[in-house]
Amino acid sequence: MSTQANLTLNARWDNALVPAGESCARSLLLEVTAPPRPQPRVARPPVNLALVIDRSGSMSGPNLAAARRAATGVAQGLTEADRLSVVVFDDHVETLFSGLAMDPAGKRQAEKLIAGINSGGSTDLGGGWFEGARCAAMVIEQQGFAEGHVLLLSDGHANHGICSPEELMQHAAELAGRGVKTSAAGIGDGYSPLQLEALAEGGRGRLHDAETTADIVDVLLGELGELHAITARDVELTFVYPALARLAVLTRAPASEGVGRCVIRLGDIAGDAMRPVALRMELPGLQLGEKLTVAFTARWKAEAGSAEQRVSEGSTVLTVVSPQQAAAASTDLEVVREVADLWEARLAYEAMRFNERGDFHAAAGHYDNVVMEFQALTMDLPDASLRNERFNHLRARVSAPWQGRSKRESFAMSRKLMFKEADLRTRDRGSWHDHIDE
Repeated sequence: MSTQANLTLNARWDNALVPAGESCARSLLLEVTAPPRPQPRVARPPVNLALVIDRSGSMSGPNLAAARRAATGVAQGLTEADRLSVVVFDDHVETLFSGLAMDPAGKRQAEKLIAGINSGGSTDLGGGWFEGARCAAMVIEQQGFAEGHVLLLSDGHANHGICSPEELMQHAAELAGRGVKTSAAGIGDGYSPLQLEALAEGGRGRLHDAETTADIVDVLLGELGELHAITARDVELTFVYPALARLAVLTRAPASEGVGRCVIRLGDIAGDAMRPVALRMELPGLQLGEKLTVAFTARWKAEAGSAEQRVSEGSTVLTVVSPQQAAAASTDLEVVREVADLWEARLAYEAMRFNERGDFHAAAGHYDNVVMEFQALTMDLPDASLRNERFNHLRARVSAPWQGRSKRESFAMSRKLMFKEADLRTRDRGSWHDHIDE
């Protein structure tokens, strides 16, 4: 383990001994923990937030009322140093206010305008998001803020303006590179997880699921709390390992790989939160006594807009021993369990994306391609049979049309598990796989 500037890196192998002369696979779990949150007496950085609210016809009634109530709660929770923008959209986009200081007068104005939001027509999700991002970017340019955050709420599919998830992701990634990041919350049973996920993934933000009006309030206020708590920004991991090894990233995260080198972008991490990264290394037969070093470096920023990039470093070693000694070594089942959980959540998440596009063959193939490796990883776990049963059940589930609440719940919650993100809803919804039969 290595620490620097309070960001910690903790690496653990399932088994650090490798049998000489035999090909094998080893799993590595790297736990990245952000610096602690500042003490209450330390002023937090000011927040530049844009709320983008779907007011299309399907949002009328309790959902829009909850969105209004939550937006008002966000305004009340900000300080005069913070800036708030609110954009609403149906087939037309309207900016209620932009870059408004949340002093007493600003809060009164915000609450009055938010209270007047009413439902309208169809859904120009892309147009609404673009306008929210523009508002946040203007605050950066004109008021000297280091970054901006967009939070979009929608209960439907974009059916006006930009609808392509790929195009939405590209634009969100470009803006994230300029300091404007995006999170999204899907409401109810009919929203497009692909469109919202594209904005959240490209925008380096979070994807939330809100089934009830209480969920909407929880998500908006919880997201504001998360923004206040970030202590490590734009975290990027670099792994350097022997070129003879083959490294697979089992955790879903933007990654670029080359021979003996892999770079993974983790984004922002809240104070004291841990972000796990699961890796699987395939090794050829090696000579007795060899040592294989995996070095890892985390580069990150402590403050928004800072040019200073902090560095944390560490390394871990695999040792080649006799086959008998390797076989006698105990396996760290806790590492295996965590790696299996992360891999299983990623498989389900990516297979559900294929399913949402109607590519059922690719969804099933996503499981078929790794079945042997997954069984080999989990065979020594006490719940191996349950995991294999769930693996096969998910394969069957994504191989046919699947709509409604169960998939949206599983989709959003599996993504949270991959990144060890807290569920901001106050009610307990269990694990992501609890919903696959609903």
